[in-house]
Amino acid sequence: MGNDSKVRQYYADLKKRTLLVINGILGNEEANKIDILDKQLLKANAPKIYSGTNGKEVQMMKGFIDTCNIIVQHVQRDPKKMSTLEYYQTIEFIKEKLKKEK
Repeated sequence: MGNDSKVRQYYADLKKRTLLVINGILGNEEANKIDILDKQLLKANAPKIYSGTNGKEVQMMKGFIDTCNIIVQHVQRDPKKMSTLEYYQTIEFIKEKLKKEK
């Protein structure tokens, strides 16, 4: 979803939709307003593209490789052999180290 304002707007729309559905159950005709909100909510959650050279899978693999290269520069261990906890803790350690150096 991205930035905070988009997330807040998404949840505000979701709340509006929920209230409209409840009103519809209580007998008020709200179907048109619900359809409009459904379209807005679906646009906010557009499906991600995972295939192709610019797909999410390739981006995630490149990001992993870039992160591994950064880890190797700062810590003399092979990040591909680390456990998940060690990997993410090492990233946090490097972030803190770089903050202190600034």
